[in-house]
Amino acid sequence: MLEKNSHSNNNVLSIFENSKFNIWKGTDGGGLNLFDPESGHFTYFKHDRNNSQSICGDYIISVTEDSKQNIWVGCWASGVTVYNPAKKTYRHFIHNPGDSTSLSSSNVWKIFEDKDKNIWVGTYGGGLDLLNPDGKTFTHFPYNPNDPNGISNENIQNIFQDRDGNIWISTD
Repeated sequence: MLEKNSHSNNNVLSIFENSKFNIWKGTDGGGLNLFDPESGHFTYFKHDRNNSQSICGDYIISVTEDSKQNIWVGCWASGVTVYNPAKKTYRHFIHNPGDSTSLSSSNVWKIFEDKDKNIWVGTYGGGLDLLNPDGKTFTHFPYNPNDPNGISNENIQNIFQDRDGNIWISTD
């Protein structure tokens, strides 16, 4: 049984402080841990394959908050979960080989919201994805060795936007 003031797993892969000053920790197999600094307690979010209202996986590589205070969770081999804490609802994005507008890979390494409120997803093995304005489909920016202006690898490590609005992508 987990104590309310301990991690669900000691291998922490990502840490993020949201707008309410709570700490979100993504673990390597223990799901997502929400730490409330005021109470000193953790809330645990674990994948339940029989419940669509749970996170999509327990290997959490990336956690971030968007401008609408949704928590975006990037998982290894399981895609993306968007959790709305106010409504306690979940949305999921996974790679579907039969749908060219789905996430390009379910190995999600980085999720980033730019200054224009666009959501970018860096995948490991599928390149870079941009969530379309419909909020359901993605535009892909795959690695193409013949395109000198494209991304340099299909394994995205990080996404950053500088003060001039340029999007920087780091890869393997």
